[in-house]
Amino acid sequence: MSKKNEAWGIEVGQDAIKAVRLTRHGQDVHLDDYEVIRFKQILSTPDIDVSEQVQLHLDKLIQKHDLTHSTTVISVPGHKAFARFAKLPPVEPKKIPDIVKFEAVQQIPFPIDQVEWDYQVFQQEDSPDVEVGIFAITKERVAHFLSDFRAVNIRIDALTLSPLAVYNAFAFDQNITASDDGVILMDIGTVSTDVVIVENGRIWLRTLPIGGNAFTEALVRAFKISFPKAEKLKREAATSKYAKQIFQAMRGVFADLVQEVQRSLGYYQSLNRDSNVTKLIGVGSTFRLPGLTKFLKQQLQIEVIRPDGFEKISVEGKREADFAENALNLATAYGLALQGLGMQAVEANILPGAIMRTRMWKAKQPWLVAAAACVAVAATLMGVTHFTQKAAWTAAADIGGNTGTDIQYKRVENTAKRFKTEYDQFVRDEDPRQRIENLRRALDYRDLWPHIMADISGALNSLGTE
Repeated sequence: MSKKNEAWGIEVGQDAIKAVRLTRHGQDVHLDDYEVIRFKQILSTPDIDVSEQVQLHLDKLIQKHDLTHSTTVISVPGHKAFARFAKLPPVEPKKIPDIVKFEAVQQIPFPIDQVEWDYQVFQQEDSPDVEVGIFAITKERVAHFLSDFRAVNIRIDALTLSPLAVYNAFAFDQNITASDDGVILMDIGTVSTDVVIVENGRIWLRTLPIGGNAFTEALVRAFKISFPKAEKLKREAATSKYAKQIFQAMRGVFADLVQEVQRSLGYYQSLNRDSNVTKLIGVGSTFRLPGLTKFLKQQLQIEVIRPDGFEKISVEGKREADFAENALNLATAYGLALQGLGMQAVEANILPGAIMRTRMWKAKQPWLVAAAACVAVAATLMGVTHFTQKAAWTAAADIGGNTGTDIQYKRVENTAKRFKTEYDQFVRDEDPRQRIENLRRALDYRDLWPHIMADISGALNSLGTE
């Protein structure tokens, strides 16, 4: 993926499209713009045409913002992809890709040729232990996901998992990778919850089958109201005079969520006996529910934080209050834009290989054209030189008759004598066998060039496929 100084991160959520544009200034970033375009109905609503709604709202995004000159990174939800982690034996770095591919075949629950996948190696400088995270999505699913962006002509430069983007956001914004204690990042989405455990420079993640819809459905059952009314009641719960009753109606979902988090944390700690997780950072609009932060703190016995904003990006002026209101939901888009700037802690790009190869050859096309132009210029110069020398020879012969020709012969004879003298001197002073061997080896790999030219020809033919 090409690195630019400007990048958009776009998350297509169940309730809205969230986008952040960052620019890079050295090791600092600046928030240039952001956008939250909400759907009239959440995408999990029965009988809704999801692709139509996504394309309609993406079109609204590009009508308001020019994405053509920026790197664009998007994400897929954690529950639509796979994340597996494995510890590798101490090996030479050059052997890691082969071992990782073997692990991928074992860990991914689909044939390897039916998925797009990437990996990240985690290793501390002072430790021989090597751990790898393998991230994958089926080719059918990613093709369907990308079709909505292709329909509105949005060029995608990288595709990753939403929980990895959340991690990248907090790794950069709060430098959580440098913490001595473990941290849980918890992103409660509409249909699922991503749990990312960060400790000792490595991560572990799991997606839980409980999201904001579960809380809404609990209100539907408790108050005998429609889903849209229950969703509105949940969103306004923090300021509602019925906050206590709302909390009681959702208490069972709170308990189920905590149980899933405890189960995940327990499994992680069984794999990492020295683990010391002391803090949970929660993002997502569901964290605004009254009592949720306190409930998690009591049940998990760790510090629970719901950030109001970010430390390294902010908005000043008229949109400051609006950004503060939406910041809790922009962590994924923030992390995606950071990856577009090349400032990510974990780079996992599961964009289809065919698209990436096309991107690469398109990027190299100007250089290929320039190289072809250089060859053409060189050939022209050779022709001009040959023509000039021939003209000079003819002119000398015409001017001097045989005398002119004799002069040319004399020059050639003198040159030959000089070469003969240099050769005799070389034979006396140096053993020529090594140089002869070098000349002989020039024929090695002579069959490689036709294959290279065939690959270049094939790549050029594929430039117009996208």
